[in-house]
Amino acid sequence: MVGFVGTGVMGLPMASNLLLAGTPLAVWNRSSSKCEPLRLMGAAVAAHSAEVFDRAEIVFLMLFDRSAIDDVLQRDSANFDAMVKGRTIVNMGSISPADSRTLDLDIRGAGGRYVESPVSGHAAQRSKDNSLP
Repeated sequence: MVGFVGTGVMGLPMASNLLLAGTPLAVWNRSSSKCEPLRLMGAAVAAHSAEVFDRAEIVFLMLFDRSAIDDVLQRDSANFDAMVKGRTIVNMGSISPADSRTLDLDIRGAGGRYVESPVSGHAAQRSKDNSLP
């Protein structure tokens, strides 16, 4: 199973595409109502973000900033190592290069794998509006 945390404006269509491709998916969002369309598509909706990590070996994070990432990963607690150990964490949020390097080191230090894959909502919107060549 794959996990997806952060099903807002950008995360919802990304998670939807995973479901449409047949990927078993566990999802969580701070506002649980944002997971409802995914539940209707077959996703397992977690009650807490930690539940996504319990179910998935690969977890996508589409979160607003470093603070949100740290909160979800419980980075300042003893739970962090258990959450990321043996898992691949794919961060799609836009954080600074220094924050990404530190997150990579922390996740690898805990026995996990880190993939940096930032996306840009502005570029996606321009493309949607056909204003890009």
